[in-house]
Amino acid sequence: MMICNLLLLTNPGNLKIKLLKTLFALGVVFLCFSCQQKEGFRIVKNSGVDFHNRLEPNDSLNLLDYEYFYNGGGVAIGDFNNDGLEDIFMGGNLVSSKLYINAGNLTFTDSTIDYRVETNRWITGVNAVDINADGWLDLYLCTSAYLDSTKRENLLFINSGKGYFEEKGADFNLNVPDFSTQSYFFDFDKDGDLDLFLVNHSRNDHDHSLLVNPNNTGTALNTDKLLRNDDGFFKDISRAAGINYEGYGISASILVIISDGWLDIYVANDYIFNDLLYMNNGDGKFTNVITDYIDYTSQFSMGMDHGDVNRDGYPDIMVADMLPPDNYRQKLLSGPMNYHRYELALKLGYYPQFMRNTLQIGSANGSFSEQAFISGVAMTDWSWSILMEDYDLDGWEDIFISNGYVKNITDHDFGSYSSSQSGGRMARSGTKRENLVNAIAELEGAKIANYIFRNGGAGKFQNVTADWGMDQPSFSNGAASADFDLDGDLDLVVNNINQKAFVYENIKSNENKSIKLKLLTIKGVLTEGEEVKISSCLHRLMKK
Repeated sequence: MMICNLLLLTNPGNLKIKLLKTLFALGVVFLCFSCQQKEGFRIVKNSGVDFHNRLEPNDSLNLLDYEYFYNGGGVAIGDFNNDGLEDIFMGGNLVSSKLYINAGNLTFTDSTIDYRVETNRWITGVNAVDINADGWLDLYLCTSAYLDSTKRENLLFINSGKGYFEEKGADFNLNVPDFSTQSYFFDFDKDGDLDLFLVNHSRNDHDHSLLVNPNNTGTALNTDKLLRNDDGFFKDISRAAGINYEGYGISASILVIISDGWLDIYVANDYIFNDLLYMNNGDGKFTNVITDYIDYTSQFSMGMDHGDVNRDGYPDIMVADMLPPDNYRQKLLSGPMNYHRYELALKLGYYPQFMRNTLQIGSANGSFSEQAFISGVAMTDWSWSILMEDYDLDGWEDIFISNGYVKNITDHDFGSYSSSQSGGRMARSGTKRENLVNAIAELEGAKIANYIFRNGGAGKFQNVTADWGMDQPSFSNGAASADFDLDGDLDLVVNNINQKAFVYENIKSNENKSIKLKLLTIKGVLTEGEEVKISSCLHRLMKK
């Protein structure tokens, strides 16, 4: 959602003029009309979205062998048939992904087979992007889990515009066989086409309880990648561009930290691995400057998003972690590292990290002030996707966080038992492995509600999960927002594990008005790399 975020970095007083100039420069057409503001949600029971990401471990693929077994799949939203209605693509792990075409009135038709987008790989992040700029949204799917690299090649489904897709990953050199979590398409070098940043992790025998020197040479398997688009052929330029820091990437965000017009990258990394802030130097290279702009980060960084929650014109960043809000679960589960381990981590080159959500509030000089506790959003348990959107259309960005995990593997009792089995969770064979498999099977899960926080407009957020009808317990992961029914507000779709996906309709009305936009560029529909939170942005402008 690029344009609005770029504009928010300019002088707020000139924001309206710059926004209009940008819209006209892009050849944007927009239509405005009034509608009712929404302030609550209900699950659409007969939506036709019957996706169910069933996960049953087996001898060759389970939590012992693949620690991200229960991280779930993503959601992509886009108008794949160009009929003016937003469609849904759901990523599946042990089940095929599915495409649901919007039939209107919040009903969808499973069109997976007709559109030829069935999958037989472990799909993680999914992305709707017009990769060839022909006006039809394509699909890029990240894959992971399997040791066999041929089962781990990312997939690129090109939209033919004739009601079906064709897999063309190899033609674009995008059949990357990494352990990829998600893809981010953006024009990092300003040459007019979309390049690709891939967030990666790995599957190896590393015990994350051990502290070792971070590998910042670009040689680690769990290093992210930057691929430059050279006339439709994507070339890996990671090391030359300075993308050299290893991590266990869960998510990233593309934004502008300082008002130089060049797109930067924030990467949220799990475990002890440092979060990264790659500053775009404007010469084809990036520099990790996180210690220059951010004092500390989340420890187990999960999903993230960025926006402007205080409407000051500068980007804010939120990263999710795993700190429960209640005393019982805080004591039940493993907590943050102790002081001596913390000091050792700093000596080895890791940055200050704390186990809680972080809300980094941006400033004019690009530096950030962390305010999650002050704002009331620091503790949301085992969290995943973050969506910073204006759901009640009051001009302030609210925060949705998906939540839950199938097995409480950080349970203190399980941790003690696991350590008693030589090799702990890394035990690969014999009786000790069998013991661990049985112990994991008996573990309870964190089946808890997702969170939604209403932005009160004064640096504070109110937990309105129950008030807004989102208190259903679930193992939720990927999530995305769109106006599915064209009534002017944002609805929600959530990908769940071992449970049917949620489709939420935004329903509760009051007297405020909104703007409905249809965005088109000279080349066609805006790609995901160019999408903007423009409805919320314009709504804020109207209030100035």
